[in-house]
Amino acid sequence: MRKTFLTLLSAGAMFLANADLNAQCVLFSENFENSLGQFSVTASSNGSWIFTNSCLQSGQPGHSGPGSALFSGAGCQFGNGGSAVSGHITSPAIAIPATGSYVLSFNYFINNECGANMQSCNYDVLSVQISADGVTYFNLASSNISGELPMQGVWNSKSIDLSPYAGLTGFLRFSFNSLDGAANAMDGIYVDDVIVSKVTPGPVNTISGPSFFCEGSSFTLTSSSASNNLWSTGATTQSITVSVGGTYSLQTSEGIGCISAGTSSKIVIANPLSEAVNPVDTTICKGATVSLTASNAGSVAGRYQWFDDLMSITPVHTGQTLPSQQYNTNTTWYVEFLDSIQPGTEIYYLRSSSGEPWGVQDNVNAMNTAFGSGNWTLEFFQTVNVLDMLDDAGFIFLDGSELGANALNAFLATNIAVLENWVNSGGKLFINSAPNEGGNIDFGFGGSTLVYSYFSPIVTSNIPSHPIFNTPSVTGTSFSGNDFGHAHVTGSGFTKLIVDAADTTIMLLGIKNFGLGKVMMGGMTQPNYHNPQPQAYNLRSNMLSYMNSILPLPGISDCPAPRAVYQVNVTPNVSYNQSQTSCLQAGAIPLQGGTPAGGVYTISGVSVTELNPTVTGVGNITVTYTFTDGNGCSDAANSVISIVDCANINESVAGSLSVYPNPTTGLLNIEATGGLVSEVEVISITGKVIYSANVNSSAAQVNMSHLSKGVYMVRVKQPTGNSVHRIILQ
Repeated sequence: MRKTFLTLLSAGAMFLANADLNAQCVLFSENFENSLGQFSVTASSNGSWIFTNSCLQSGQPGHSGPGSALFSGAGCQFGNGGSAVSGHITSPAIAIPATGSYVLSFNYFINNECGANMQSCNYDVLSVQISADGVTYFNLASSNISGELPMQGVWNSKSIDLSPYAGLTGFLRFSFNSLDGAANAMDGIYVDDVIVSKVTPGPVNTISGPSFFCEGSSFTLTSSSASNNLWSTGATTQSITVSVGGTYSLQTSEGIGCISAGTSSKIVIANPLSEAVNPVDTTICKGATVSLTASNAGSVAGRYQWFDDLMSITPVHTGQTLPSQQYNTNTTWYVEFLDSIQPGTEIYYLRSSSGEPWGVQDNVNAMNTAFGSGNWTLEFFQTVNVLDMLDDAGFIFLDGSELGANALNAFLATNIAVLENWVNSGGKLFINSAPNEGGNIDFGFGGSTLVYSYFSPIVTSNIPSHPIFNTPSVTGTSFSGNDFGHAHVTGSGFTKLIVDAADTTIMLLGIKNFGLGKVMMGGMTQPNYHNPQPQAYNLRSNMLSYMNSILPLPGISDCPAPRAVYQVNVTPNVSYNQSQTSCLQAGAIPLQGGTPAGGVYTISGVSVTELNPTVTGVGNITVTYTFTDGNGCSDAANSVISIVDCANINESVAGSLSVYPNPTTGLLNIEATGGLVSEVEVISITGKVIYSANVNSSAAQVNMSHLSKGVYMVRVKQPTGNSVHRIILQ
């Protein structure tokens, strides 16, 4: 998703219920609460003005909905089967006093065949008019005149000074005329909250607050005055907190129903969130040496920023991959993605690596004239690192003329989306191509096309006052050449700058806004083919100077999605102690005691649950216990179990004697039949006496539970002789 430039205008002019109006300040008011009220319908053709409270815009913010007046051709649309539609609604006579200042205010919505975000449209025209006799009407404002009733895709407000009509008793009329039957299937002509009010003197309160905010959050606007505030939302507090972008206006309240002498307004842009980062791997175990790579499927371009603190605003690294490092401590990384490339200030000229168009240095000379030698960078379509360039660039000139046309075509096919994103964020781009190869080229930016071939020997300025013809050099407005152009540009939204003299609908050079930036497009050959000189050379450098000098529209800031988390996890604390000695002849030994529970025991890499001495043989056997936690992090601990061949131990028995149980878990019983036990000794497998006790009884008990598990020799001394017994302590 590329960043979208949103201007969601949520608030209109003030709207007041009839019950709240002050008769001394309000001459006329109609809010179409449940009908057309005081307005009457006249001169309708193929449609008519109606009351609605159920069509698409009825419940939208920006007017005192849901009731409003709507021009309907069929249902909620003003179209009617391909026919032109028109009609008026007219107020009763309104007497405007000869003294005092009065203003007409109303809310309106327009969406017609020109779209929902235009300053004017020559079709589907809404006009507000005034008449002294109800016969001859004069326009107060009209949507086909730039800026008078702009179409902004939402409810908007309009205030008109009625001072020129002081002393007049006249009629107000809202008139709609589609002028033709084309593209009329639109839900788009609404009027509401018509008020004629007295303008009262007083200070104009100013608004402070943000010019943009991130979708999903809120923002606060504050009046410079603690009192006498009337916001377009209807609030009268000093501050308002809202969560929808739009135009917010503030008037000084000098009495209910009265309008202050001036109105402050502020446009707040809703900046959409970037796409969320999709972590590739969120598990890193302590001690690992890895690089971390984030992904953002579907994005065409942008910047990844890494932070070591969730609330930090200063990244520790910028880039999709965090460099490889060893993680020996617990660490949490946060990464976010910003899906716009913020333009810089550097200047670039790009062409094919095959050489300058037609082998002449006209573009290089023009760049030097406009910016000075050494103050710009030359790159090539085939080799430039586009993302690195866009991080630095403020203005880029692409020229794919002559035998560079195919290279330009390939470059645009690969990179048009990221170029559009960069211009949308405020970049300035000039694309020119006068091909000698290939065919049409998709120039992007809303369906613009370079049409090749089309040869223009004589061209003229479409706007002689435009800076490219006057600053810094005066160039004149008519040029010739063999040929001046090899192609022309088509597309919507352009301001035509240079056109074919024989057919002024053909555009050789045009410019248009795109988001916050501007793009210029042309099909011109090099200036050495143009006349007169040096004006033609100056024209090319003027174009470059102008494109770099224009300021982008007021900016919007990146709004990252919630940061993705990369957690360096704690390695589990694993312990295992089963060190013991056992006889080769003693049988299998269960493996146990590893913590945390649930791990795996291995001998020589083979998973086992018991140690079988007949398999391992005599020796020190290392048993490994490995535990893996829910994060996938592992640790291990070892124990050594000694296996000895007990058959080689010297063992003798004298007299009738019982020693049991064997094996034992700790307590060993010794009983002599018909005799005495004088002394008992416990001897380690190495022959060391580790326990000795005098008994002088026919029975004894030895507690071995404090000793390590393993094989021991117990020597029992009697008056009749001594005996040695092999005992296994488990």
